[in-house]
Amino acid sequence: MMLTAMAMVLLGITTISMNRNSLNSGTIVRQTEIGIYGVSLATSYIERAATLQFDRYDTSTGTIITLLSQLTPINSLGYETGHGEKANDPTHWDDFDDYNNMCIQDTMPGVGIFLTRASVYYVNDLNANPGSLPTTPTWYKRMDVFTSGNLGRGVFTDTGSTATQMGVDTIKLSYIFSYFSM
Repeated sequence: MMLTAMAMVLLGITTISMNRNSLNSGTIVRQTEIGIYGVSLATSYIERAATLQFDRYDTSTGTIITLLSQLTPINSLGYETGHGEKANDPTHWDDFDDYNNMCIQDTMPGVGIFLTRASVYYVNDLNANPGSLPTTPTWYKRMDVFTSGNLGRGVFTDTGSTATQMGVDTIKLSYIFSYFSM
């Protein structure tokens, strides 16, 4: 009788442990899936920006830029006021730095809401002074894209309750675009 009771207790502990592991695995898979969506979203904005012209003066005049003074000044990076009501729509932007100060909310059905922000700024030649930002335009622009989404944190935090905590994860991707003329 005692042996049967011990076997039942052992079976119960094993069953509970397996159920817990199964639930944890499902949660981790879901969080990984959401992370992949976030990376894909950030990558799509970078890929779109990389197809555009380096600078608006390159697109508006149709001439080849040969002097740094022909580039957009540092304090003017971002979409131009001429875009009107389409200023917040990346499909209407025509040059790389139009993405500066972008802030867009995307809803992915069945996944969640993502907030994507971007900043574009000039950077120095990596051989010159890689740690400091230039005070005048250079032939290199860097885009940093931040995508944030809510993830359930029940697996990674032990609060002592069954409630799942919500956490915000942010993914940062960077891209450097350089201008060369032949």
